[in-house]
Amino acid sequence: MTQHDSPSPPRSGPPRGAILTAVAVCGAAVAGCAEDLPDEAVVEYPRVLSIRSEVVASPWVDPSLEIPSRTEAMPFETVRFDPLVASPVGREDVAGRAPAWIMCPRESGVTPLECWERAGVTQFSQLPMCPTAVDPTIGGAVPPCVVGREPNATLSVPFSPHVLSGGDYEVLFVAGGGGVSTEQCADEFFSGAVDLPDACIYAYRAQKVGPIGAVLNLAHETDPGLVEMFVPGFEPLGAEEVGEADRNVRIKTVTVERLAEGQDRGQPVVVEDGALIDMTGVDRAKVSFETHAEDYQTFKIPVNEGEGFELFPEEPENQWFRTSGDMEYVENAQGRLTYIWGPGDERPEPGRIVYLFAVARDYRYGTDFRWLGLRF
Repeated sequence: MTQHDSPSPPRSGPPRGAILTAVAVCGAAVAGCAEDLPDEAVVEYPRVLSIRSEVVASPWVDPSLEIPSRTEAMPFETVRFDPLVASPVGREDVAGRAPAWIMCPRESGVTPLECWERAGVTQFSQLPMCPTAVDPTIGGAVPPCVVGREPNATLSVPFSPHVLSGGDYEVLFVAGGGGVSTEQCADEFFSGAVDLPDACIYAYRAQKVGPIGAVLNLAHETDPGLVEMFVPGFEPLGAEEVGEADRNVRIKTVTVERLAEGQDRGQPVVVEDGALIDMTGVDRAKVSFETHAEDYQTFKIPVNEGEGFELFPEEPENQWFRTSGDMEYVENAQGRLTYIWGPGDERPEPGRIVYLFAVARDYRYGTDFRWLGLRF
């Protein structure tokens, strides 16, 4: 199991009594996916496959010059959340669902979703809106709040004392549909209901704050006494000791080869996000996406109760999803994941579009995604 928040079990229908995570699904790196369970890579109903978080504003740097973008943010910076909501009709524009993004400060060691129970939230209407501009000092405990109601919400990262001990912010995405409002969906979740409405979409991810060394340095400039409470005898750290912030991984290219019956190779074509591929006269497609090798970082893991560190490299955790058909594995090496899509038992009828979704992850919290359609 990776450091990602734990995945929900695979299901053949819409999730009931479970929250779909946006950072991990059944795959080679995730335990608990039995062979007799439904294929988690088939999109049969609207659900979140990934949530990308990136720093878009900062008091210290121009985020547009940071390539790839940071997913780990410092206090006072602004992050934007972008969900990949997949459905049988492609990537869904969730604006019509009036989604809500809700934030909860999570102490270090608190398990995913436990934060909401600890905070005592029982109704969506109890939640205030999160501040759009944070106080430039270390404040008190931050209450759960509504980040925004847009499809792509932005959060100004507060400087709460809990981040000094490795805490973060858990961000919950909720969206209604099918006659059930987002507010009703949120109330069902906060009530602790066992059976959540089928029409609701839920997903969560952690918004990491750091690197922790940089957070401690910043806090030391503002309130040395407070830092002393968390790290007795703390002395400001140098850049090498602080290390790099966690950055997103980037998909470099997506290619498609149309394959007629009996063909093993076609003409590979690089396609743009959301492209529709004409499948007239062919019945299969070799699909591949590649990430930038330089985007994978080496990071420190504390050992011996914080007395030392070990270095770990990020590794590609990539996956293809589809709305129908079969996927035959071809290759997964050096950040390139290749499959051959086939129609399965029956070729799609003329005019139908089969959608494919590519999701890249980097072992921690960086992610990127693309989608395309095969039109018959």
